[in-house]
Amino acid sequence: MTRIAFREVSLHASKRGICPICGKRAERKSKFWQTMSPFNKNGNGIPKSSDEILAELRIERGIWLTADVKHSHCDEVAL
Repeated sequence: MTRIAFREVSLHASKRGICPICGKRAERKSKFWQTMSPFNKNGNGIPKSSDEILAELRIERGIWLTADVKHSHCDEVAL
């Protein structure tokens, strides 16, 4: 079977703060990524360029950065 590898475009982000649930210091890291493939298309039906992907990833990262910093176990308990 043939395996096709598509180029990955990614951004990393980290944030620190006080967990609103337990009150202790917390740090979270995340990777935001998309691949440049013929299936990853924009609104016009054309495959996205790396600049289009980066613009979307920056928006996604900005939303993530504005959310509260919670520990993963505190986040599970809150549900």
